[in-house]
Amino acid sequence: MRTLAALVLAVVVAAPAAAVPAASAKGDAGVLGIVYKAKKPQLARLDAATLQPLGLVGLPAGGSVPVWSYSPDRGRLALGAEAPLRIRIFDVGEMSQVASMKLTGAGGVMKIAWLRANRLVAVYSRPDGARVVWIDPNARRVLKRAVLDVAPGAIAVGGDFVAALLPPVEGAGSARLVVATADGALREVALATIPISIWASPTGEPFTRVSPALAVDPTARTAYAIGTNGVAAAVDLDSLRVTTQVLGRQLAKSLNGEELQARWLGDGVLAVAGQKYESTADPSGNETSSRTPLGLRLIDVRTWSDRMIDPGATGFTLAGGGLVAYGATSSSANGVSKLAGMGIAAYRTDGSSLFRTLGGRPVGMVQTAGGRAYAWVGGEAAFHVAVVDLASGTVERERNLPPTSLLADF
Repeated sequence: MRTLAALVLAVVVAAPAAAVPAASAKGDAGVLGIVYKAKKPQLARLDAATLQPLGLVGLPAGGSVPVWSYSPDRGRLALGAEAPLRIRIFDVGEMSQVASMKLTGAGGVMKIAWLRANRLVAVYSRPDGARVVWIDPNARRVLKRAVLDVAPGAIAVGGDFVAALLPPVEGAGSARLVVATADGALREVALATIPISIWASPTGEPFTRVSPALAVDPTARTAYAIGTNGVAAAVDLDSLRVTTQVLGRQLAKSLNGEELQARWLGDGVLAVAGQKYESTADPSGNETSSRTPLGLRLIDVRTWSDRMIDPGATGFTLAGGGLVAYGATSSSANGVSKLAGMGIAAYRTDGSSLFRTLGGRPVGMVQTAGGRAYAWVGGEAAFHVAVVDLASGTVERERNLPPTSLLADF
C-alpha cells in the first residue's frame, strides 16, 4: 500500500483584540525543536521569541522525526526516530539522551503518547500494517507489542486511552475504532456508519480520500468519530458500546476526498475542522487540482447541534482556554499555482471571536507554547514562521528559519 499523493503545499505549517483566555504567561525556558544542520538533525533549545538557538551546539539526534510526547511533568521528551526505528528519551532540563529503545522492522513512527509517568504507547506503520507498542520509560524497555492489519488514519489521545480509526485493509468502507489502554489492553469495534478511505490501491486506479475525525473525552471515557457524511459515532471506551447521531448536514462533499480533524474542548463540546481536495486530468494528462476549507465548527454532543465558527479554516489548535484557527487554499491549473488563506483567528471555546491577524495569508499549521503562537506561513520561504503574542493578538516578528520542526503543541 502507499499513501495518497495529494496536493502538496509549500507550508509547514488585523488589529489585536481580546486575549486568548487562560493562556499561560510567556516563559523564558525556550522551545525545543529539531534543527537540521548539513542535513543532520539536532535537538536544540530555541529562544521562544526569536526562535534562535540558545547555545552554540545542539544535541545530535540522527534519524529523528517530528513525532513526540512529553512526560506528564514535562521533564522528559520521547522522540521518534527512523532508519532504524526507535524511540529516544531525553532529559529536557539536562538536554541529554537517557534511553533509546529499538522498534522492530522498517516503517514510520505515527504517534507517541506518554500516558503515565511509567507508560508510553507508540504506534508505527510497517509495510504489512502497523504495530502498537507499550514502553516503560523508567525501566527503558518495551513491555508488549500488538499487530494492526493496516496503518490507521486519525489517532486521538485522552486519559489512559490511545484511540485510532482503521480503514479496510484495501479500498473504501466503514471505519473500525481500535483502543489501546495504558495497562496493555487492545480492543476493536466496528463503526458501520463512518466511511473511511485513506490508502490508495497499489494498482493505481482512481482513488477518493475520505478521512474522518476522532477525539477523546477522557472524563466521560468516550471517543467521538465524526464522519464526512454528517454522522457522528460516540463510543463508550469501557464497554465499546456505539451510538450514532446524524448532525443534520454533510460536513464535506468533494470529488476526490476530504479530511477532518477534531479535538475535545470540554463541557460537552467538540471542535471540528477540515479541508477537501479535488483533482482532475484531461486526456493529455494535464492536471487541475485544488484544496479548499471545510471550515471550523463546534458540535455540542449533548444536543448534537453544530454551528459554523469560521468558514475559512482548514485546521485549528488549542491555546490556553481557547482555539486558534488557520487556513490555506490552493489551486493549480495549466502550470499556474495560486495560494491564499485566512491567516489565523483566535476564539473562545464558546465560539466568540478574540482576534484575527495575518489576514489573507496561507497558514498551514499553528503551534503554541508559553503564551505564543507560531504560524507557519506558505508562499514565503519553505520555513517561514510568524510569532504571535496570544495575549494581544499582535505579530511580534516573522522569520525565515533553517529546516526546523518545533516540538510544541499543535
